[in-house]
Amino acid sequence: MERTTIDLWVGVFVAMGIAALLFLALKVGNIGGFEAGSVYTTHANFDNIGGLKAKAPVKSAGVLVGRVTEIRFDNDSYQAEAILSLSSQ
Repeated sequence: MERTTIDLWVGVFVAMGIAALLFLALKVGNIGGFEAGSVYTTHANFDNIGGLKAKAPVKSAGVLVGRVTEIRFDNDSYQAEAILSLSSQ
């Protein structure tokens, strides 16, 4: 093989490696988001939400079923209200 062909293949593999590292970094950081197609929104009231934050995963039996969209305070019931986006599956 010529030197330029080898350089081309090395460049392709390096680019694929960088793309794979970027993908993994986004998954670990939960930046990739929850994209499961159609979702529905539900509201849940809590007396104590502890360390719950927006974009936190919602799991059922260890399986990701949605994400926390928003957290706000309900002035009528004096409770925290979490708005959840759940997969329709």
